[in-house]
Amino acid sequence: YGKGGTKLCNMIQDHVFQRLISKFSPTIVVLQIGGNDIDSHNFKVNTFIETFKEFLRHLKSKNVKKVVIVQLFHRLKTRVSRSVYAGRRAQINLELVNLTKREFKGFLVYWTPKRLTSKFLLTTDGVHLNKTKMRTYYYSLKRAVKLSLRK
Repeated sequence: YGKGGTKLCNMIQDHVFQRLISKFSPTIVVLQIGGNDIDSHNFKVNTFIETFKEFLRHLKSKNVKKVVIVQLFHRLKTRVSRSVYAGRRAQINLELVNLTKREFKGFLVYWTPKRLTSKFLLTTDGVHLNKTKMRTYYYSLKRAVKLSLRK
């Protein structure tokens, strides 16, 4: 299941997402979130991190055992300046790594997909992965889930 085009602050209230969590009772949840958030003019790092922590607590309350958070990717087309986006992206990725080492150690796994760093990985919209890289991304996520099961 993927929920595109949304922001983190909307995920806890998202009825489709909640029904899926209730219906499937997943042990592991993989999240690729934050790109739309940091590409907003009124974005605040602290607000995002606090909302993300609340979201993680919510997933824990639903008996999720592991959350794999995938690093935020670069974008070629942004609403904010590309330098602002890049700075926010770096800051959030660092904050997510820190959460895996402190407050959510053992529950949150940070994942950096390999072979997805090229500027040629995106479609013409400058945001979404192209078909070839989507396949690479899929296999990378599959590996992330397998490795997180061992931890």
